[in-house]
Amino acid sequence: YMPGDVVIFEKKSNCKNGDVCAIFVDGEKEAIIRKVQKTENGIILIPLRQHRSAYKVRFFNNESQDFYFLKILGVACELRRKIP
Repeated sequence: YMPGDVVIFEKKSNCKNGDVCAIFVDGEKEAIIRKVQKTENGIILIPLRQHRSAYKVRFFNNESQDFYFLKILGVACELRRKIP
C-alpha cells in the first residue's frame, strides 16, 4: 500500500493464509495491518513494508499465552487509490 491509499476491510474474526488483515494485539495502542500466514504451530504476522526496520515479522505460537491476545478485526477486501 502507498501513502494516501484507502483500504476497506470486511469485518471478520478469521482469515485464510495470505490475507491482509487488520489485527489487534493486546497491549498495543492501535490495530496493525499485516499479511497473515497460518502454520500448524501458530500464526505469523508479516509486515507489508518489510524493508523498514520498525516493522518486524512476528510469530504467535498456538500454545503461548500471547496467541490468545491476538484478535483479527477484518480482512482487506478493497483498495482505493487516487490517480495522479
